Amino acid sequence: MKLERNPLLVLAIAAPLLAGAAPADNPASPSVPDAAYVQSFDKWQAELVDDLKQNWLSLAGLFWLKPGENAFGTDAGNVILFPKGPARAGVFELQGTDVTVKFFPVAHATIGRKLVTTATLQPDTSGNPTVVELGSLRMNVIVRGQRIGIRLKDVDSDDAKNYRGPVFFPLDMSYRVTATWVASDGKKSVDVPNVLGDITPTPVAGTVVLKINGQQVRLTDMGGDPLKGLFFVFNDLTRAYFINSVSR
Repeated sequence: MKLERNPLLVLAIAAPLLAGAAPADNPASPSVPDAAYVQSFDKWQAELVDDLKQNWLSLAGLFWLKPGENAFGTDAGNVILFPKGPARAGVFELQGTDVTVKFFPVAHATIGRKLVTTATLQPDTSGNPTVVELGSLRMNVIVRGQRIGIRLKDVDSDDAKNYRGPVFFPLDMSYRVTATWVASDGKKSVDVPNVLGDITPTPVAGTVVLKINGQQVRLTDMGGDPLKGLFFVFNDLTRAYFINSVSR
């Protein structure tokens, strides 16, 4: 998606929102994408695959902390059971909203490439989360509503290493359309649920209005910035056959 500093923007849709013939509302759209656009799409696709590998396919666990001590390691006697690493690696301690960790010597844990035995862990909501390295494992504190937990990743995950990326429909430039940007008054927000069951009030920057296949479509931004990038959630009517029910 390319944004301009005016009420119009160019909206490129990789997967069609609606099935049917090429829209007649954009007769000047070229049938073959130009080299610059293909290059920008390839760059976006590479960044998408990298993000999936680094942040999602490498996920190895999410553990909500209880007040007090939470022992962790691979031994079944731990409160938090890790998929790999020392049998008894250490203890997370939750006091109010503060999380500290104490590592046993066998853990050989590092923060910023420095060996540590104890540390106060800054959560993801701080903007500068503390990331602990334990072999191929990476862990950090996350805050979701009233819950505080440990997110665990494995940089040596087979799922991440073997992932080759999603399969896309061929580029269809007839779905690269010009849309009108309608800014909101700054007062509207939408409650957005996530897979963890949390609800987050999300400000709405505005709405884009466009036509595809002769039908007007309105996409409401969910927490984006019109000068930096917009964020949409939409449903695809072909989901039963091709892709997930909801795309972003």
